[in-house]
Amino acid sequence: MNQNDPVNAGAANTSTSPGTEGRFFVLAAIAVVAVMFVGMVALLYVHEKPAPSAVIVLRVPKVYDGAVATVDTDDGRDISPVRTRLSGGKDVRISLSPGRYVVKIEYKGKRLPLPSHNQPVVSVELIDYSYFPIVLEDPAAMQPATQANADDGG
Repeated sequence: MNQNDPVNAGAANTSTSPGTEGRFFVLAAIAVVAVMFVGMVALLYVHEKPAPSAVIVLRVPKVYDGAVATVDTDDGRDISPVRTRLSGGKDVRISLSPGRYVVKIEYKGKRLPLPSHNQPVVSVELIDYSYFPIVLEDPAAMQPATQANADDGG
Protein backbone atom coordinates (compact mmCIF):
# COMPACT_ATOMS: atom_id res chain seq x y z
CA MET A 1 0.00 0.00 0.00
CA ASN A 2 1.21 3.34 -0.96
CA GLN A 3 0.52 6.50 1.07
CA ASN A 4 -0.12 8.36 -2.16
CA ASP A 5 -2.95 5.99 -2.95
CA PRO A 6 -6.04 8.20 -3.45
CA VAL A 7 -8.41 5.64 -1.83
CA ASN A 8 -6.46 5.47 1.47
CA ALA A 9 -5.78 9.24 1.58
CA GLY A 10 -9.51 10.05 1.29
CA ALA A 11 -10.38 7.57 4.06
CA ALA A 12 -7.87 9.18 6.45
CA ASN A 13 -9.26 12.68 5.85
CA THR A 14 -12.91 11.70 6.19
CA SER A 15 -12.45 9.82 9.49
CA THR A 16 -11.37 12.93 11.46
CA SER A 17 -13.48 15.59 9.74
CA PRO A 18 -17.06 14.26 10.25
CA GLY A 19 -16.42 13.49 13.93
CA THR A 20 -15.43 17.09 14.66
CA GLU A 21 -18.41 18.55 12.80
CA GLY A 22 -20.80 16.05 14.39
CA ARG A 23 -19.48 16.76 17.88
CA PHE A 24 -19.92 20.52 17.37
CA PHE A 25 -23.50 20.02 16.11
CA VAL A 26 -24.40 17.83 19.12
CA LEU A 27 -22.93 20.35 21.59
CA ALA A 28 -24.73 23.24 19.89
CA ALA A 29 -28.04 21.33 19.96
CA ILE A 30 -27.59 20.54 23.69
CA ALA A 31 -26.87 24.21 24.41
CA VAL A 32 -29.99 25.34 22.49
CA VAL A 33 -32.19 22.82 24.32
CA ALA A 34 -30.74 23.86 27.70
CA VAL A 35 -31.41 27.55 27.00
CA MET A 36 -34.97 26.76 25.87
CA PHE A 37 -35.60 24.68 29.01
CA VAL A 38 -34.33 27.40 31.36
CA GLY A 39 -36.42 29.99 29.52
CA MET A 40 -39.55 27.85 29.73
CA VAL A 41 -39.14 27.22 33.47
CA ALA A 42 -38.46 30.92 34.12
CA LEU A 43 -41.57 31.87 32.12
CA LEU A 44 -43.71 29.48 34.17
CA TYR A 45 -42.48 30.93 37.46
CA VAL A 46 -42.83 34.55 36.36
CA HIS A 47 -46.31 34.28 34.86
CA GLU A 48 -47.79 31.58 37.08
CA LYS A 49 -50.74 32.86 39.08
CA PRO A 50 -53.03 30.70 41.14
CA ALA A 51 -56.35 30.01 39.51
CA PRO A 52 -59.29 31.99 40.84
CA SER A 53 -61.07 29.64 43.23
CA ALA A 54 -62.71 32.07 45.67
CA VAL A 55 -65.55 34.55 45.21
CA ILE A 56 -66.42 37.91 46.70
CA VAL A 57 -70.08 38.80 46.17
CA LEU A 58 -71.02 42.49 46.36
CA ARG A 59 -74.54 43.90 46.55
CA VAL A 60 -75.73 47.45 47.16
CA PRO A 61 -79.30 48.77 47.49
CA LYS A 62 -80.91 50.72 44.66
CA VAL A 63 -80.06 53.96 46.49
CA TYR A 64 -76.38 53.32 45.69
CA ASP A 65 -76.90 52.32 42.04
CA GLY A 66 -73.70 53.14 40.14
CA ALA A 67 -71.35 52.77 43.12
CA VAL A 68 -67.82 51.63 42.28
CA ALA A 69 -66.20 48.75 44.14
CA THR A 70 -62.42 48.35 44.28
CA VAL A 71 -60.79 45.08 45.34
CA ASP A 72 -57.01 45.27 45.78
CA THR A 73 -54.41 42.91 47.22
CA ASP A 74 -53.41 43.35 50.84
CA ASP A 75 -50.49 40.93 50.91
CA GLY A 76 -48.06 42.55 48.46
CA ARG A 77 -48.78 40.41 45.39
CA ASP A 78 -48.38 42.14 42.04
CA ILE A 79 -51.97 41.88 40.82
CA SER A 80 -53.77 44.90 39.45
CA PRO A 81 -56.84 46.05 41.41
CA VAL A 82 -60.31 45.03 40.26
CA ARG A 83 -62.71 47.95 39.79
CA THR A 84 -66.33 47.32 38.93
CA ARG A 85 -69.55 49.34 38.78
CA LEU A 86 -72.36 48.01 40.97
CA SER A 87 -76.02 47.93 40.02
CA GLY A 88 -78.54 48.51 42.78
CA GLY A 89 -80.14 45.30 44.06
CA LYS A 90 -78.01 43.00 41.87
CA ASP A 91 -75.16 40.71 42.89
CA VAL A 92 -71.71 41.23 41.40
CA ARG A 93 -69.39 38.23 41.70
CA ILE A 94 -65.64 38.72 41.56
CA SER A 95 -63.55 35.55 41.21
CA LEU A 96 -60.14 35.80 42.88
CA SER A 97 -57.25 33.57 43.82
CA PRO A 98 -56.68 32.82 47.53
CA GLY A 99 -55.03 35.62 49.50
CA ARG A 100 -55.72 38.81 51.44
CA TYR A 101 -57.71 41.60 49.79
CA VAL A 102 -58.95 45.08 50.67
CA VAL A 103 -62.49 45.98 49.58
CA LYS A 104 -63.73 49.58 49.18
CA ILE A 105 -67.04 50.84 47.80
CA GLU A 106 -67.39 54.47 46.69
CA TYR A 107 -70.53 56.34 45.74
CA LYS A 108 -70.39 59.91 44.40
CA GLY A 109 -66.86 60.42 45.72
CA LYS A 110 -67.55 59.11 49.25
CA ARG A 111 -66.57 55.75 50.67
CA LEU A 112 -69.51 53.79 51.99
CA PRO A 113 -69.25 52.08 55.38
CA LEU A 114 -69.18 48.33 54.87
CA PRO A 115 -71.48 46.24 57.05
CA SER A 116 -69.15 43.91 58.88
CA HIS A 117 -67.01 46.56 60.62
CA ASN A 118 -68.91 49.76 59.80
CA GLN A 119 -65.65 50.96 58.26
CA PRO A 120 -65.11 52.24 54.69
CA VAL A 121 -62.39 49.62 54.05
CA VAL A 122 -62.64 45.92 54.88
CA SER A 123 -59.78 43.44 54.79
CA VAL A 124 -60.81 39.98 53.58
CA GLU A 125 -58.83 36.74 53.64
CA LEU A 126 -59.90 34.26 50.99
CA ILE A 127 -58.98 30.59 50.97
CA ASP A 128 -59.62 27.99 48.27
CA TYR A 129 -63.30 27.67 47.36
CA SER A 130 -64.42 30.36 49.84
CA TYR A 131 -67.42 32.66 49.40
CA PHE A 132 -67.44 36.11 51.00
CA PRO A 133 -70.61 38.21 50.68
CA ILE A 134 -70.56 41.98 51.26
CA VAL A 135 -74.13 43.25 51.28
CA LEU A 136 -74.93 46.88 52.03
CA GLU A 137 -78.36 47.62 53.45
CA ASP A 138 -80.60 50.48 52.44
CA PRO A 139 -79.74 53.42 54.75
CA ALA A 140 -83.44 54.41 55.08
CA ALA A 141 -84.29 50.95 56.42
CA MET A 142 -81.51 51.22 59.00
CA GLN A 143 -82.80 54.47 60.59
CA PRO A 144 -84.17 54.16 64.14
CA ALA A 145 -87.91 54.62 64.65
CA THR A 146 -88.96 58.11 65.70
CA GLN A 147 -91.18 58.89 68.69
CA ALA A 148 -94.11 59.75 66.39
CA ASN A 149 -93.85 56.34 64.66
CA ALA A 150 -93.75 54.54 68.01
CA ASP A 151 -96.88 56.37 69.27
CA ASP A 152 -98.86 55.49 66.14
CA GLY A 153 -98.35 51.77 66.70
CA GLY A 154 -99.80 51.57 70.23
